[in-house]
Amino acid sequence: MAFSKLLRWDAGRLPLQSGSVDAIACNPPFGKKIGTRESAHALHPRLLRETARLLRPDGRAVFVTSEYDAMRDALRGVPTLTLERGYSVALLGEWGRVYLLRQK
Repeated sequence: MAFSKLLRWDAGRLPLQSGSVDAIACNPPFGKKIGTRESAHALHPRLLRETARLLRPDGRAVFVTSEYDAMRDALRGVPTLTLERGYSVALLGEWGRVYLLRQK
């Protein structure tokens, strides 16, 4: 399938129907090469709220981030998402974590 158009959407407010997505993979900026640490922290709650809105029941999401505190705090604010597993990884010399989430 070929796409002839590039779309630019806000990841915190996607023009998709609620409960219409089976799975999401997200690698938000770590705030080191792109953006700042503060902007990365501000982005996590928006991404997780939007993830919860879009995922169907029992849908899954995978996030890769180095912002452990931001992810933990953002998850507390989205009770329909549960953390199934987390794995530590090194990506281009930066430590991060892969989070496997499930929609209740």
